[in-house]
Amino acid sequence: MDEAAPKAFIADKPYDAESLIEKLRKRQIAPVIPSRKKRLEMWMTTIKAGIITETTRSELETLEARKRQQTEVLS
Repeated sequence: MDEAAPKAFIADKPYDAESLIEKLRKRQIAPVIPSRKKRLEMWMTTIKAGIITETTRSELETLEARKRQQTEVLS
């Protein structure tokens, strides 16, 4: 029997590590992991300071997409 590759990795907040998320994306596995409070606080500080670069914008879009995925999985 062939092993099926997973389409998503669903985990708790402790797994919210950039290194893990990068590895999952390289294997084309969607990470569905709630963000830790520290990561969210960092982004909110960046937004309030008006420091939004293309990289930051891309990362914010990724966080928003992950939040939508979590909502879809839970509903």
